[in-house]
Amino acid sequence: MKIVISKLLQAGASVKNYCFANGLIKPHSVGVPVISVGNLAAGGRGKTSLVQWLATQFDQPAVLTRGYRSQLEHKTPKLIDAHCDPKVCGDEPALIARMQQAPLVFVGKNRCESAKMAALKGAKVIILDDGMQYRYLKRDVEIVLVNEKDFTGKEFLRERLSELKRADLVVIMGVDDRNALSVLLKDIERYTDAPVCAVRYRLNPMHGKKIAAFCALGNPERFFEDLKSAGAEIVATMVKRDHLPFKERELAELASQADLLVCTAKDWVKLKNIDLPIECVHAELEWVFGKEHIQRIVDETMD
Repeated sequence: MKIVISKLLQAGASVKNYCFANGLIKPHSVGVPVISVGNLAAGGRGKTSLVQWLATQFDQPAVLTRGYRSQLEHKTPKLIDAHCDPKVCGDEPALIARMQQAPLVFVGKNRCESAKMAALKGAKVIILDDGMQYRYLKRDVEIVLVNEKDFTGKEFLRERLSELKRADLVVIMGVDDRNALSVLLKDIERYTDAPVCAVRYRLNPMHGKKIAAFCALGNPERFFEDLKSAGAEIVATMVKRDHLPFKERELAELASQADLLVCTAKDWVKLKNIDLPIECVHAELEWVFGKEHIQRIVDETMD
């Protein structure tokens, strides 16, 4: 069933992409450089981490995010601050807004309207979060995130692999194995000549700790693998669908099985008034290769 739905989504996306490619629909421009960060698949590829990194590279950036499943998603776009409740604005927007030297963060499905608001607020660059499928806002740079699952034929893809041809930069996320990287590079070369870079996440050492890990992510397995790579002994896990919150009684039961509960920053931002031993795991973005390609995009955008 998942593959059937994926094929239907791809068919709809192909019609829309044809309309844009042939000028039947024209994207809106607000006179500010736009960098889109997106992916082919439904679910997590690490976009938020890359969006956060990009935001630190610019003076006066604005981030436009849909606020998926939030109260603001289908309302007039709104500028949020670090105090916004994740239930109102969404977990990822709240996380971005709480960054040190936070950018302007606008939440709402209508990213064209958000872009106009950002331009009026003096944004010098706009970062369009999860922007690959949102073609209505003209972008200057298309960054597409991939991992090995996108090429297996079993992943839930929103776009056909052939749409990689639109990419100005392809970013491989969270693939450490050298052989897997080599295979993935060959897969990517079949669809695009765009430059490629790769990043991975590095966690602080967690040797000797027996932990229970919980998350609501698009790719929970990656989180658990990163914890194991950091030396943690995972004795229990709890997973929910992407963006969903956790209740204290659920976590209390999980906590009884380990010395410590751990979660991602995306999950941590949704926790409130929970009196349990919970540690937020901060993942550091580490460039494996090709950082010069994204640095060139940053430099050219600032010129």
